[in-house]
Amino acid sequence: MCLIAWCWRPHAATPLIVIGNRDEFHDRPTLPLARWDDAPIWAGRDQVGGGSWMGVSESGRFAALTNFRAPDAMDPDKPTRGQLVRDFLAADSRAQDHLDQLATQTHRYNGFNLLVFDGQTLLGLEGRGQQARLRRFDPGVGQVSNGDFLAPWPKGLWLAQQWESALQDPTLNSMHWLGLLQNDQPAPDTALPQTGVGLERERALSAVFVRMGRYGTRASTLVQRHTEHIELHERRFDAQGAHEETAHRVPIRV
Repeated sequence: MCLIAWCWRPHAATPLIVIGNRDEFHDRPTLPLARWDDAPIWAGRDQVGGGSWMGVSESGRFAALTNFRAPDAMDPDKPTRGQLVRDFLAADSRAQDHLDQLATQTHRYNGFNLLVFDGQTLLGLEGRGQQARLRRFDPGVGQVSNGDFLAPWPKGLWLAQQWESALQDPTLNSMHWLGLLQNDQPAPDTALPQTGVGLERERALSAVFVRMGRYGTRASTLVQRHTEHIELHERRFDAQGAHEETAHRVPIRV
C-alpha cells in the first residue's frame, strides 16, 4: 500500500475500519483479494514476492503495509516487505510481542510502515534500517503514506479529513468511502514532501489515486473488522483506469 487511513474504535461493534490504495507497476503479477490456498489468509497476493500489502486472517487479525520512500537507501537484494503482512497474519502472538521481535530485524528490510491488529490492540511499527519505532494510536481516524505514521503529507491529510466527515454522515455508505480513494488531483507544489524523487514525480505521487502510465494505483481496499466477521471489498484498476470488484464476508473463527 502507498496510502492507508483507519478508524480505530476499540469499544465499538466494528472496532476497526481501514481503507487504502496500493500503488505498483501495472505489469507486476498480482492475484486478486481471495482466500489463499496455503494459509487461512484473505488478501491480494504479489506473485513476485509471495506476500501482500493488506489482509486479514480467519482468526480476526489484520495487517497492512506501506513502503517508506527513501530512494537513496533502497537495496534491491533485501527480501520483499510483503512477507511482513503474511507473517503477522499467519502468527498467533500478541501484536506487541510480534512487533517487539520484528523491531530487532528491521535492518533486513527496506524502509516500511506496518500496521497490525490482533483483535484487541492496534499498533504500528516504523522500520528504518537499523532503527525501529513502535507506534500506539489513540481512538479515531489516522493515516499513513510513505513517510512516518500520521505525518502531514497532503494525500494522507486529505483522505483522513474527508473520511472522518463521511463516517459521521449516516447517509454515506462504504461505497462512498471507497470513492474517496479515487481522487486523482495532485497536491499544490508548496505542500509536497521532498523525498528525493524530483518535483515531477513528487507531484504525480501526491494524488490519492496515482496515474503515471506504467505505474499507478492498482487496488483500493476496504476492510471492516466487526466482532464476529470481517467485510472485505477490493476494486482493482488497470493502466487505463478500468476496474473489477471483489467482495467477501469472512467469519472470525476463534
